[in-house]
Amino acid sequence: LFSFYYKDIFMQFFQRDVSIGKVDFNIPTKTLTINDIYWAVPEGEKLLSAKEIQIKPDFKKLLKLQIAFEEVTIDGVKTYVVQKGNSYKLPPFLPERKSSLNFKIPKIPIVFSAITVSNSTVHLRRNGKDYRFLSELTVKLPSVSDKMSEIKPVISGNLNRKPFNFVGKTKFNENGDIINQFNVSSRNLNIAENRIFLPVFPGIKMQQGIVNLDISIEYIIRKKRKSSLVFSGAVAVQNLVLNTNVGQIADRLTGRAVVRRYDFTQKQLDVES
Repeated sequence: LFSFYYKDIFMQFFQRDVSIGKVDFNIPTKTLTINDIYWAVPEGEKLLSAKEIQIKPDFKKLLKLQIAFEEVTIDGVKTYVVQKGNSYKLPPFLPERKSSLNFKIPKIPIVFSAITVSNSTVHLRRNGKDYRFLSELTVKLPSVSDKMSEIKPVISGNLNRKPFNFVGKTKFNENGDIINQFNVSSRNLNIAENRIFLPVFPGIKMQQGIVNLDISIEYIIRKKRKSSLVFSGAVAVQNLVLNTNVGQIADRLTGRAVVRRYDFTQKQLDVES
């Protein structure tokens, strides 16, 4: 009966199908555990799944009518991103059209003392095929609340089986825009092995070479305009081979360039040196 009601509520409010395998509350540890969750479109495609979610509420703040959690741990998340040229999109977690339910949700203070996502996987979907993209992914958010204007996630994992680790910053503007900024360093990135995951430069194909990166990435999710993905920083290459539609333009190129700004979505490149 409970399963029927929560499925019906999610379907009406979000137009999405949700499934929960098991729910358990441990009284000594005051921890709620939810197993085997998935979020899907009504046609059946899974958009996101998780092996386990553990929630430890802060009962003192709950008594003060605050939604507060001492700790939230999410394990075994699986999802994907879709690449179309220079565009990267998340799955349609929520429908574009508005819900058929018409009511206002009251504003209640929300506080998360710590959120951790671990052992997670993100695939890259390109031309209808899924490629292994991010694996053994861990995301740590030290503190989150509805009143925060900025959070600083710590992210680590494997990018196409190569380890990475970086600290980011996400800003929430008053106009509804979300600005995500990350500093990324990578050494000895093999283009031939990772070509499928690299951004597409207009009119240029990277065939092979070794790349070292010290760059800043900015991904802005705009409420009223098109989102943008921009990077800037230093790029050093060894034995780089570049082709265009008319032929080869670089053969075993070695050097270093400082990119002031490259906008993947607008195809704008500004090189400093």
